[in-house]
Amino acid sequence: MKKTTLLIASIVSFAILQAQDTLNYTGSMQYYVVPQCVDTITIHSWGAEGANAVDKLPNNTVAGKGGYASGKLAVSPGDSIWVFVGGQGNTNGSGGWNGGGNGGYGSPGGSCFGGNAGGGGGASDIRINGKLLNNRILVAGGGGGSGRDYCNGSCQPCGCGGSGGDSGGNTGVNGNAAYNCGFSYPGQGINFGGGGTQGAGGTAGPCDNSGPNVGTVGAIGIGGNGAGGTQDVAGGGGGGGYYGGGGGGGAQNGSGVGGGGGAGGSSYIVGVINGVTLPGVRSGNGMVVIIPNQGIPAMPSVINGPSTVCEGDSAVYSISPVPNTTGYTWSVPSGATINSGQNTTSIMVTFGNTSGNVSVTADNQCGSSPAAQLAVTVNALPAVALNVTPDSVCSSASPVALGGGTPNGGAYSGNGVSGGNFNPVTAGIGTHVITYTYTDGNSCTNTATDNIVVHVCAGINELNNSVHLQIFPNPFSNETTIQLSGNTVHSGIFELFDYSGKLIEKGKFNGNHFTLRKNGKTAGIYSLVIKEDNNILAKSKLIIE
Repeated sequence: MKKTTLLIASIVSFAILQAQDTLNYTGSMQYYVVPQCVDTITIHSWGAEGANAVDKLPNNTVAGKGGYASGKLAVSPGDSIWVFVGGQGNTNGSGGWNGGGNGGYGSPGGSCFGGNAGGGGGASDIRINGKLLNNRILVAGGGGGSGRDYCNGSCQPCGCGGSGGDSGGNTGVNGNAAYNCGFSYPGQGINFGGGGTQGAGGTAGPCDNSGPNVGTVGAIGIGGNGAGGTQDVAGGGGGGGYYGGGGGGGAQNGSGVGGGGGAGGSSYIVGVINGVTLPGVRSGNGMVVIIPNQGIPAMPSVINGPSTVCEGDSAVYSISPVPNTTGYTWSVPSGATINSGQNTTSIMVTFGNTSGNVSVTADNQCGSSPAAQLAVTVNALPAVALNVTPDSVCSSASPVALGGGTPNGGAYSGNGVSGGNFNPVTAGIGTHVITYTYTDGNSCTNTATDNIVVHVCAGINELNNSVHLQIFPNPFSNETTIQLSGNTVHSGIFELFDYSGKLIEKGKFNGNHFTLRKNGKTAGIYSLVIKEDNNILAKSKLIIE
């Protein structure tokens, strides 16, 4: 939004402008206040056109056009920048505001009423750290005013005035000399003003035919004035600029020669970044456009980290620090989680199963940078299953080869596992978890597990072959009868173990049978051992429902 406040300082008025703005000609100084969060401004500036002389009959000349200058300026919020927008030269001879030179006055002659040549156009410029000419950092020069025709009682016009020169880049365009548009033109074609340069004002237009009617030289910021004369003849004013163009010269009184055109002023871009100038592009008054460039951080550089991961993987992503930044905002694909590092230059991410972009912006109080992005492909884990074989072995058995894992090519691991074989002696009595691990062509790994049971088995060499053991019912849910046949047991001991090898119950019996009750025992597979005199008489598997 544009905010305008009128200040009065002596007889000078100027506007306060605090946002992006187009500054038109007002005839007074204006200044632009840099808004918050702006670190550079881009300036487009056009100088004003000169004026055409107005005679009794339509003039045959044209005024010089204003130039263009642009560039970028580094600023800070709150900086004040003075803006001078040039005014077009006037047909009454007065130069345009901000440096346009005055057109000369031609006195009446013959049937003509007398009048002024065209005034030079004013420059448009930008000033910082003050309002003086040496505070200018960018200037678009103004065009020169055109010369006035010669007129007497027998012809109007007899000799025509020269056109004004356009504002240039480093150097303004020279004005044009008077030329023949009437009768018996005696002119020498020399009475034009010279264009302003980067180091000096433009040269003054001499008088044609070596008369006294000479223009004035341009100066820093100011165009030279055009020469006067008789019979309507007058030189155009020089355009304002970094250095102003020279004023157009006149002619020997009564010689039949018109006035010369004023020259264009020079433009200036040394005080800005990436400066550009164009000559002769602006008609009418000048104009300045200021575009603020928000001071958000630059986009982060390359994101470092893997571009291909597996489902469930964790990975670190990082960037180099970005200047003028208070923090960073990271985003990750759907289903992924940022475990740590949000608002810093490095994050730890755990991925789900969805591919997408890891992105980050650099942030400060003024906003966020464009996002840097890294596309990440998430590969699914392989489907892995395990139905382990064998699923149970005796505690005294030799090592057995494991199987049942799919897809083929994986590896088995767990207690008692070595080289794909399971050793029950090493593992011990009980239930053991076997893990099957498989890695696919994308280097993605998945696992599956199953149990293998090591139980107590009656070895033939351990047992007293004269005793036979029967259990009925087996399985049982309440109680079961243990029946021994063969030798009579006089001082028997029974021991009941669970499949982890833990002793659950121990008792004594006499005779060849006894009853075993559930009594709160957990359903499962148990091992029953019958002893007498520390000798193992029998072993059997027993199942409680």
